[in-house]
Amino acid sequence: MHKPEASHWRAAKEVLQYLAGTADLGLCFGWGDGLMACYDADFFADVETRRSTTEWLFCWSLEAASRCSRSQPTVSTSTAESEYLAAAAATKEALWYRKPFSDLGEPRKTIAIGEENESCLAMLVNPEETGRAEHNDITHDIVQDRMERGEVPFHHTPTAAMAADGFTNPLPIAALPKVISRLGVRRER
Repeated sequence: MHKPEASHWRAAKEVLQYLAGTADLGLCFGWGDGLMACYDADFFADVETRRSTTEWLFCWSLEAASRCSRSQPTVSTSTAESEYLAAAAATKEALWYRKPFSDLGEPRKTIAIGEENESCLAMLVNPEETGRAEHNDITHDIVQDRMERGEVPFHHTPTAAMAADGFTNPLPIAALPKVISRLGVRRER
């Protein structure tokens, strides 16, 4: 690194402290059952571009199978709208998961996805009635299409049980063990 400064040294020490404190943690496969999916959005995450961040998490047998964190392609005007855009991204991932499950001899007609935002759930169930979804891009109508087919039902997941919440919101130190446990991270014995 060219001309390191004190801030670089502090950041490097933080990384090393994190690694030393988590050396006995790992993914423990083979326990639990089923597929769990959830998503979250961080409204207005990037103050420069004014775009929100989409986060989704899919766990198989309580182990993190895939997760994503990326800036949304458009600017949202509300938290519910940013969650709606995240729902579209999670729906696409859920549809992709159907293929490997089928290949493994466990075909899935439906993959339920957890959402904590009540306004977004209202938009998902009935976008016309809420009056807030008419301006959403047509590419995000995949959510309604797949919900009508019964392929991707959405359900309310309380914030306290939302595993994806740990990727979009700062966590108090006391909540960290619970979040990493939901991801399938365990201490080696």
